[in-house]
Amino acid sequence: MSLSFNGTTGVVTGPTFTIPRQVTVTAWISPNTMGEGNGGVIWRHSPNGGVRYQLFFNGTAASNKLEWLANFSTTAGIWEMTSGFSPLSGWKGLALTYDSSSTANNPTLYTLIGSTLSTLTVGSGLTKVQTPAGSLTLDSQPSFVGNNETGFNTWDGLIGQVAVWTSLLSSDQIASILFRGPLSVPGAFLYWPMWGSDASARDYSGNGQNGTVTGAVLATLPPVVAIGL
Repeated sequence: MSLSFNGTTGVVTGPTFTIPRQVTVTAWISPNTMGEGNGGVIWRHSPNGGVRYQLFFNGTAASNKLEWLANFSTTAGIWEMTSGFSPLSGWKGLALTYDSSSTANNPTLYTLIGSTLSTLTVGSGLTKVQTPAGSLTLDSQPSFVGNNETGFNTWDGLIGQVAVWTSLLSSDQIASILFRGPLSVPGAFLYWPMWGSDASARDYSGNGQNGTVTGAVLATLPPVVAIGL
């Protein structure tokens, strides 16, 4: 299934954990709008009032562009889609890989729309808006889906099949996840399919990373064959 967020309230809050330098985040989204403040959050790892990593809409009305932020100590790294989603609505599979061990590294964003899997890199679908500088603190913090911890970037639409790996997955592994579901690639640290008879964020990775749902409600299933469920 998935969870529906109304653009004004709702969040999934996960337990605290430390993300290493390498991270892969995957999810299925079906946005109605760009969300609260045009900055609806898909996934965020952050302390109270701050942020380490965030995948979200970029805050510019009608741009329909997703943005990745890595909050280094001197200057945050910011990357966004060169061209926004057109149309904005409808199911889209997403995966993002990033290695923060060097400020020279860039993320790779994958999108699955219909049967078309695209790979976006800097210069080919992604734009580096701001080059990171300094260091990125990796500490034990909670993760959030559909909002930030202060509740002012609520997602508007559906989110499902959220998973996090503490490693960089290959393009073949990403394709398997987006076409067959996260359990097709072993080793997920966290997997919230938003599955079951109620609005829940039970972790199916086997690591006990269960989340708490506040304000979001159960909705329809993304168009992915979620093997193993």
